[in-house]
Amino acid sequence: MAGLAEGLKEFMRLFPQGVTVVTARGPIGTTVSSFISVSLNPPLILVALDSNSGTGKVIRETGLFAVNLLSEEMAGISESFAHKPHQERFLNTPHIFSEHGLPIIEGVIGYIQCRLWRLYEAGDHTLYLGEVFSTNILNDKPPLIYYRRRYTGVRV
Repeated sequence: MAGLAEGLKEFMRLFPQGVTVVTARGPIGTTVSSFISVSLNPPLILVALDSNSGTGKVIRETGLFAVNLLSEEMAGISESFAHKPHQERFLNTPHIFSEHGLPIIEGVIGYIQCRLWRLYEAGDHTLYLGEVFSTNILNDKPPLIYYRRRYTGVRV
């Protein structure tokens, strides 16, 4: 099984993924590349978080979260929210709070705010379906992309 897991990881490294930071009240947040649009009616998105995620615990408790879409110059923020201890992630990250108390990282391309709609256990991760109740596009910067274990941007 370990060989299959490594093979899946290697395969997924070949799939370019946009980079987001999912945030919740606290403030707390984590880097997420497993983010997709699921439905337009109702407006639903899905994020996958490690089942032991502190961010996921707060989402389950509060029922709210935001998805911050990182721009290509925000690789440092992605790394910080992926690897630093939770209590350090917002220390040097400029942010504001939305009208719903959700942390929004300054400089992001945009963000959406969601109510927890459903959650599903899936192996070592939990799938959080969020019903979008607010969308905010802030600028038209190119997005941060994660590809082959490196950050890159979009070349158009």
